[in-house]
Amino acid sequence: MTVAEILEQAEALSTEERKELAKRLIDMIDTNLNEKMSDIKTGENWGQSITKLISELDVGLKYSEIEDPVEWVKHLRSSSP
Repeated sequence: MTVAEILEQAEALSTEERKELAKRLIDMIDTNLNEKMSDIKTGENWGQSITKLISELDVGLKYSEIEDPVEWVKHLRSSSP
């Protein structure tokens, strides 16, 4: 069902029914946003996730003396099988 079809059906509703429809649609949006916000608040934040991922990677420890990122990648690629 397309939005145009839904709007076509909504036009057949009374004013009170349209208000109820609009309220319920807005409530659906609010509910979805609240769920996403609670997921963000209760879960670990993106910084913690990235720090955890980096600490799990062994790649960052190789050639740590090379400061130039391009040179670091060249050395890393040349040493990989």
